[in-house]
Amino acid sequence: MMVVRKALPADKARVLTMAKRFHEQSAVHFPFSAAHASLLFDQSLTDPDRLCLVIEDDGVHGALSAQTVDYHLAGIRVATETFWWVSPRHWRSMPELLSEYEDWATFRGASVVGMGMIGGRCASNIFVRHGYARAEQMYSKRVVPLI
Repeated sequence: MMVVRKALPADKARVLTMAKRFHEQSAVHFPFSAAHASLLFDQSLTDPDRLCLVIEDDGVHGALSAQTVDYHLAGIRVATETFWWVSPRHWRSMPELLSEYEDWATFRGASVVGMGMIGGRCASNIFVRHGYARAEQMYSKRVVPLI
């Protein structure tokens, strides 16, 4: 039976595997850091302004990592996802994953929730069906640090 729940320490290895898959598919210009991903996971278990949800269905098949912060340009709190990954067979669980994320965000005082995407139409269609609107598009460029 499929369930969306907060991550437990025992989920760490599987969540880090999904974080690495997300990173690989996002085509960013820097290598994945297992140490940083591990720290992020640990913080999501202890910091009330961080969250890691998992989709469990005879194993963990999806994860969403998020945080709530004060928005720098307005007097509101926002929730932003750090990464999310759902195996293709478990995309049917996206509505429950989004609902749990939104419930957590509003409990933490957020008035806006955000979801990014690296996929195509499938993710976009799910977000639109659940009331999300496109807000911006991200570009990145690799530079050489001076310090």
